[in-house]
Amino acid sequence: MFKCQRREGEFYEANYVRQIVYCLADRKSRELELIKIIQAKDKELDDYRSQGTCQLQRSWLATQPFDKDEFDKSTSRQVQQRHDDVLMHTLDLAFDREGQQLIEECLLRNEYRKRLRSS
Repeated sequence: MFKCQRREGEFYEANYVRQIVYCLADRKSRELELIKIIQAKDKELDDYRSQGTCQLQRSWLATQPFDKDEFDKSTSRQVQQRHDDVLMHTLDLAFDREGQQLIEECLLRNEYRKRLRSS
């Protein structure tokens, strides 16, 4: 039988707020790592081009070097434009396959930390 009980703030912090913060930190860490990879690829492509050892056969595959500031601006604009949509579909976005996997990883990490503290 389901019984609704009032809980203290610490319960919500431990079970919800911290989990969200862990997920956000994990997402930010992944984003920064991807930016490093993209910037390294740009350097690699620039080196190939400067040596003349690499010439693109299909011009439609050409890309511009990654500009983090421009990326931040464009993603910020996109987020602002989609803000209402995100709020309306939060659960759909949070619980897609990738979101579910991330939440599971965060929950497992939290359980692991709890057990380390208790032992």
